[in-house]
Amino acid sequence: MFGVSRSELFLFMKQMAVLSERGVSLNIVLRQLQRDIHNRSLKKALLQVAEEVERGVEFPDALSAHPRIFDQVVVSVIRAGFSSGDLAVALRQASDYLRRMDEIGREVRGALYYPGFILVFVAISMLLFFIKGFPWIYIKIVELKVKITPELQSLKEISDWVLSVDLTLIVSVLGGMALLGAILAVTPYRRFGLAVVPYIPLVGKIIRFSALERLSRTWMVQVSNGVQILPALTAAFRASGSILVTMVEVELLSSIRRGEGLADAFAEYPIFDGVFQQLIRTGEESGDLGGALASLADYLGAQVQYRMKLATSVLPLLVMLVVFAAVGYLLVTILIPLTEFDPFPASDPLNKL
Repeated sequence: MFGVSRSELFLFMKQMAVLSERGVSLNIVLRQLQRDIHNRSLKKALLQVAEEVERGVEFPDALSAHPRIFDQVVVSVIRAGFSSGDLAVALRQASDYLRRMDEIGREVRGALYYPGFILVFVAISMLLFFIKGFPWIYIKIVELKVKITPELQSLKEISDWVLSVDLTLIVSVLGGMALLGAILAVTPYRRFGLAVVPYIPLVGKIIRFSALERLSRTWMVQVSNGVQILPALTAAFRASGSILVTMVEVELLSSIRRGEGLADAFAEYPIFDGVFQQLIRTGEESGDLGGALASLADYLGAQVQYRMKLATSVLPLLVMLVVFAAVGYLLVTILIPLTEFDPFPASDPLNKL
């Protein structure tokens, strides 16, 4: 999608489905929604679609002229419903599909942003401590004339290094990290980012399962609406949003074209685990591939939800443990020299009384 989010497109499809179910004509629906929509890209596209439909162009063909807004999957579903006379049902299916795809994206972003925010917060706090806090503490310890331990000296060297580095460089590095994260979150660089993220503990499997859910749900929606298996699978690979999935697309599709079974073709690649392969085999053997894909999408969605809850419950604990360990180490390193401090040294006249 370019300039139009999935949530905006989902809302449009849902509104269109509701009006179509009430028997409102297609031309009136398009004109009314075009006036109510605030997104400029979507408003402009709908104006052109409405004008094309009024000139006699079929609705799916008018939508397909705007591939950056209405992708192949959405157009395929609407085309099937338009041809069968159940446009309202197809619009409802398309809105449900877009809603779930938007939810998957939000879940993945939530899994990545939370630990990223915590790490950045901790890094900035430690940086400020070594710039402002530790130098003052070290001066006070030196003034007490106690023995400086090797651990405390190491902290002093870290603090000196941080102070010697140009603050502009530090800000530039942090800004570069933030910019890199933003770049990897935007197509086409997002796919490269998602090729690395699956190897991150805890959130890696969330990324993997969400990519497989996008693939299976996209494939299911199209197969259920009469799209042939291979074209539907091709679009599903594109919708997965993961380079780990799309990198096997060419070889896997070639195996299927040579006559290899769907389940056997998927079994050649470890990213498609046993449950994925088994449900594909079940649908292939029963002739109900759409039903099997629906069950697979629900299973993968449940896995994403479960691992999201696990990650959001475990990550705070891990972050707290790391922070407490770091703070504890700093406190112990600073307090150990103070144990040797004698408030009444032998040279003090008070000790002679």
